[in-house]
Amino acid sequence: MIMEQSEIKPSSWYTHTKIILLISIFVIYIGLELSLNFMLIDFYSLPVSELFGEQAEAIKRLDIFGRLLSSFGLALVIVSFFPKINALSLKLNNRFMKQFPALAFLRQDIVWSKIIIFILIWAMLFPIYRIAVDSYVHSRSNDDKLSAVRAIIYKEGHLAGRIKIDGANDYNALLEDGQRAGLINSLIPALAYISTEFNQLIERNMEQLADTYLTGHQEERFLKEGLPKLRRFDDFYRQEYQKYQQANNRYMRAVERLEDDDAIYREQLQLIDITNKELQTSWDTYVYQFESARDNFKTLSKNPSLEDLHRQYKKQFKSSRCNDSCRQQIRAAHANDLNNIKYESGQYIGVNVLPEDVFFMGIIDTDDRLLAMLTTGRKRWLKAAYGVGEHETFDTFVVSEDARKLLIKKFNQQGITLPDNWQVHEVSAIAEFLYKKYETEAKNIWDEYKTTSKLSIFESGLDRVGFATHKNVNKEAKRVLGSYYISEFTPGLSESEYLKKWIAQQDNISFIRMISSTAAASAFAPGGSLYQLGVDALKLSVVLPFSVAISFTAIFVLMLKTLIQLCRFRWHGLPYIILLSSLVSVVFIVPVYDSLHEENSFAQIMNSFAENVKDETSLAIKSDEEELKFLVFGRGLDLESGLYLKYRNHGFLQFVSSLVVPQFYLNNEGEKIAKISSTDSVFKALSSYDEIFNSVFYQVPSWMLSDFLFWVSDKKEFDANVTILKRDHSIGAFFGVNLTNNKVSKVTVPNFLENRDLALLAEQKYFYNPDISSLAESFVNNYGDGGYFLSMANGSIFKESLLNKIEKSMVTLLNDQKHLLATINNLKSMGYENLVLVQTTRSDDYQCFAVPTVSTSSFAETITANNLSFKQIDNCKGVL
Repeated sequence: MIMEQSEIKPSSWYTHTKIILLISIFVIYIGLELSLNFMLIDFYSLPVSELFGEQAEAIKRLDIFGRLLSSFGLALVIVSFFPKINALSLKLNNRFMKQFPALAFLRQDIVWSKIIIFILIWAMLFPIYRIAVDSYVHSRSNDDKLSAVRAIIYKEGHLAGRIKIDGANDYNALLEDGQRAGLINSLIPALAYISTEFNQLIERNMEQLADTYLTGHQEERFLKEGLPKLRRFDDFYRQEYQKYQQANNRYMRAVERLEDDDAIYREQLQLIDITNKELQTSWDTYVYQFESARDNFKTLSKNPSLEDLHRQYKKQFKSSRCNDSCRQQIRAAHANDLNNIKYESGQYIGVNVLPEDVFFMGIIDTDDRLLAMLTTGRKRWLKAAYGVGEHETFDTFVVSEDARKLLIKKFNQQGITLPDNWQVHEVSAIAEFLYKKYETEAKNIWDEYKTTSKLSIFESGLDRVGFATHKNVNKEAKRVLGSYYISEFTPGLSESEYLKKWIAQQDNISFIRMISSTAAASAFAPGGSLYQLGVDALKLSVVLPFSVAISFTAIFVLMLKTLIQLCRFRWHGLPYIILLSSLVSVVFIVPVYDSLHEENSFAQIMNSFAENVKDETSLAIKSDEEELKFLVFGRGLDLESGLYLKYRNHGFLQFVSSLVVPQFYLNNEGEKIAKISSTDSVFKALSSYDEIFNSVFYQVPSWMLSDFLFWVSDKKEFDANVTILKRDHSIGAFFGVNLTNNKVSKVTVPNFLENRDLALLAEQKYFYNPDISSLAESFVNNYGDGGYFLSMANGSIFKESLLNKIEKSMVTLLNDQKHLLATINNLKSMGYENLVLVQTTRSDDYQCFAVPTVSTSSFAETITANNLSFKQIDNCKGVL
């Protein structure tokens, strides 16, 4: 009995295997769906610049993976409701088999029938999701697209830390709470899009938001790019001014001396006096040295080495073999030796002994002979050194040629270069030299400055203000600072003051400011210049909540279906039901319960935020509906938050992410290189299938739902989009232009009236249509149509709406504007589609600018940059 109870029959093993397989598929599917949700949140919390930039491929893959996964779950649920082929009525079964004989094997009670049906449903649901989202997005109104753009701008403001809601302290604190902030940032565009109150709050603050974006972006750009340039110029300017100031001071002193005759006369007298004194001092010194020459060399003449040298020369001199030539050479050699005697310091003793001064004969001792030769040489040297010649008294010397030459030498030492033929009585030459000296000195100073000056400011005598306001300073500042130059530029402004002036000077056409007007919605009309931008923004607002909702729906439905399937296994499935319920409780219910009952839950914060938004807006009639939206949004965030914060770093998520998200590595040059993944070919194949399916079936929604506005049938392509900006750079009007033979053939003006009653009136046919030829042609073509005659009876055939009347008037007006018409044709030929007319003054004149089409690739730059890439068009002026 024991063996029988413990034994499991083969059928039981098969049942348990099916149950385990079923639960395993369910668990893996849940893991994949949660991984998808968490990856979507991580990516959609990024700034738009990253989404459409380096993460564009990752977003595309996530979209494919998400649709593939969710369609798998729903297809699995849907196929379970299909009856087996062999369970059909005999009549239906036979008819089916006759039509599809190749599928006869499906009559067997096997799983093949459901597998094939499942694959077909899965293959259909995967691309249908995209068509459904695209259909929804493209069918939304112009206002919806504008609202979505505002929602994205609001999100970008949050991410940049530039926006806070007054009074919503809990909400503002939430945005600084790390991972929770990423969760709400990823989904806040959806709330801003669906909540009328919230969107109205953003709309009312668009002008302030534009200023915040502009100021914040401009400050960041200035600190990053402009401030280094400003500091570089300040350093350059200080160096140039210091160089100029030093050179100018020296130059002005030289000029002052040059122009001061009295000073030059005094300097002349002073030089003469100094020179005369030096001449007297030189004579006195000479006399003293001359008289003391014998005493200076008494000790030297008794030097043993010098005496030995003299005796050697004497011996050679007295040799019988030494003739007159030999004796003359001995005298010259001995004289040279005496002249080259040095003190220990290395200084020569100062003698000029000639060969004829050398003698060896006589009754005097050797030292006396040496003393006599040295004394003679000393006196000769002194006369040459002091330039006194052979004069015995100062009076005879001072009027001599020797004194004149010495005076020239003394003046040269004083910096006064006199000609060799200068005479003592020519004192005016000294003054002339001083004039020339200071003139040359001034010129040299300024020439030296000119060679080193980089600003080329050659005007002398400028003070600090004159130098700072010189045109060359402004010219160099413009070159160095570029777009960061200000019209009120003055060197020395503080950095903070310069930043204020630069920001105040900016008059860029901000995209945010452009869409702050009510007429901006018209530019989001099909075919309009901002249509694709609105579509992209709308996708960013709805794709994530749509994907999350579909994901959780698939999980919930599949979980129910799994439980139902387990119940069919009766007592075999009971333990697994308990196990699955426990697993769901631990994995889902506990984290969600904790999140819902957290002290600072999303629901509480959003409820408080809703009260704050309601106080700021005037939609009291819809306040209950709006509060419900905020409550549902908060509960949804709590649901997602409980799971997101607990499992987002799980290893399974990292594994799935490595398969779905492109991985990169850095090469030796520091460049990011995409890794080759085994899933690349899979995503490429799925993408190709998705594109093919979409290209074939993209019009299906408009065929199936006649009341469902679908973009394909209503999209209008214009040859040019003309946007009129008012003086505050908001959109004043928008219209599309079609050209035929370089003439405006049609103008389409979307209804830009904010008031819905006025908008309805503008579309009613109250104005008589004066186009008689068209009416006659219409009458002939519809003569047999009873409905046409009924329209004639009520007068609607012969009338037109206000918008039609404006459009016809615009055709005539644009064709009459020759320059403007030529500009539109040139834009078309150059590939531009957008012409912007900017009202710069209070007059009716508009400047013309060409603007590239704003598309997905430029979306991030468009909403985050402080200006658009406007290209001014010359020879174009519109008058409207």
